[in-house]
Amino acid sequence: MNGFYRFFVLPFLLLNSIAFCEEVSVPIEGKFGYFAFFDSKMREVYDGGGLDAQLSYTVPVERIAHIYVSGEYFVRWGRSLNEHQRTTIWGLPISLGVRPILRINEDLKWYGSIGPRYVFIFADNNSDYVEEHMNTSGFGGFINTGIFYTPGTHWLIDIFVETSYCKLDFHSSKHNSFGRNIQVGGFAAGAGLGYRF
Repeated sequence: MNGFYRFFVLPFLLLNSIAFCEEVSVPIEGKFGYFAFFDSKMREVYDGGGLDAQLSYTVPVERIAHIYVSGEYFVRWGRSLNEHQRTTIWGLPISLGVRPILRINEDLKWYGSIGPRYVFIFADNNSDYVEEHMNTSGFGGFINTGIFYTPGTHWLIDIFVETSYCKLDFHSSKHNSFGRNIQVGGFAAGAGLGYRF
């Protein structure tokens, strides 16, 4: 019990008492960014990266500990590496995490978020070797960080970077095809606009 208190409870209490940490009226926020898969073959098939859209909300809990919730959407179009047949993939990641927010000055605040993520993936393939429709889902994780700029009472601008990890199994029942464990996580960077209630 003493070890748990020393390494987990005490650091949180100390951080929560820092003068530049504050309870923040945090917004609902729309974010847009550029997302690229970590998996090199996924980047080849789907021509690198593309647009990623997120809707997030941060629920104030303590001066430093807030709950972060987000829903995300991305879609990519590409062609298979050998046969150059059309394929489309889209994903719906749902994230839940912890977010500390620290004041830099009156208008700027730094934040970081970390937590689990559940990812739904849907793929459509025009191929003789895999299923036309393949769906899968599973757990992963994410971490992001960024800067809030608050030019007024209610509106804010967010500049962020994010990385995520999630490996999913894709299986096909077609003859001579095989399943593959694919990393569908990646790196995203972009900006958002939020409204504080």
